[in-house]
Amino acid sequence: MKYTSFNWLIAAFTALCLANISEANNRITGQDLKEIIKQRAEVAGIDLEAIIAAEKVFYPCETELDITPKNDSWKTVEVLCPLPYPWKLNIRTEINTPEQIAEPKIAPTRKIAKTPEPTPAVVKAEAPPPLPPQKTHPLQLHCIGRTGH
Repeated sequence: MKYTSFNWLIAAFTALCLANISEANNRITGQDLKEIIKQRAEVAGIDLEAIIAAEKVFYPCETELDITPKNDSWKTVEVLCPLPYPWKLNIRTEINTPEQIAEPKIAPTRKIAKTPEPTPAVVKAEAPPPLPPQKTHPLQLHCIGRTGH
């Protein structure tokens, strides 16, 4: 009787381990997500690479992953899985643009100190020519006053 309950315990433990192993095989890796995101973006006409570690492991998903651009931009994608365990991820991407279509990169502008405009040379004004000598009238002094006390 002791051994019968022990055998049942071993059988239950083995079944549980096998269930976990099969579930682990259904898990999604970072590499899987990279490929799925790339395929979905290509359908939209975008060539990109998801920035995620390939060895990272995520819960399994029984339905097709819902992958959409976040805020109408493929720079970040939202990955959503509703079943069996609902989860959602936001994953950054790097968009690859062909060289011929890429907009030319504009060099960053540097602030250049504004140099003052040259001022015209200051010309010292010459003193006006001296006036011709004028005739002087001798001054005569006349004192009017009282003399003596």
